[in-house]
Amino acid sequence: MATISTIQLKRGNKLALERTLVGDKKPLRGEPVWEIDTNKLKLGDGENDYVDLAYIKSQTELNVDGKSIDEENGKLSIFNYNNATVGTFPRKTENGIEWEAIVIPDSYTKSEIDEMCIVVEGYFYTFTQNNTNYEAFFKEANHINSILPVSNKLYRDISSKEIYYFDRTTNKYIKLINLANSNLPGLVKLYDNVGNNIDGTMTQRAITAELNKKLEFKSYSENIEQIELSTN
Repeated sequence: MATISTIQLKRGNKLALERTLVGDKKPLRGEPVWEIDTNKLKLGDGENDYVDLAYIKSQTELNVDGKSIDEENGKLSIFNYNNATVGTFPRKTENGIEWEAIVIPDSYTKSEIDEMCIVVEGYFYTFTQNNTNYEAFFKEANHINSILPVSNKLYRDISSKEIYYFDRTTNKYIKLINLANSNLPGLVKLYDNVGNNIDGTMTQRAITAELNKKLEFKSYSENIEQIELSTN
């Protein structure tokens, strides 16, 4: 029984195949034809000349445009990959893929820091224009340059010290936590001395110091009383 060790496909250069495989010589139904110069394959249907047949494509179709993806000898690669410097990364541009280095600046401006921070400080201001109420955070106390609201940041009003977040569904700033007072629960301040404030409480150190003063005064009063008794 004969053993088939090699199967060869009909093959040739693209132009030669397009010129010769026409009419009666067109590829038979199911006959594969390989272009050796483009490394592409066509499959005959028994009806069309070779030039009119479509190439056999893989399941994943790629747009090899010479700007984003290169093809060489049947291998695909990102444009200019072999010439890219180590440590650079590809970025899509109007002209295709360009390789750029990651640049870490020595310092940042205040605006750049604000963009990176989760908490942004500014001046909260409400105003009315054309019978419509508006609210916004501003960079300056005189409300000149507004701060663009985003939903993944917290906003701290420098004047009131209150914290807000921006609600995209209502396009309004929502106060996150109220500052406490004698009537409203919320954040409280810690004072290091006594006073008549209604928005906070005293620190443990301040409370201990006041108690120690009372104890010292009581001890002093008891000593005076003992001296008076012994004198009498």
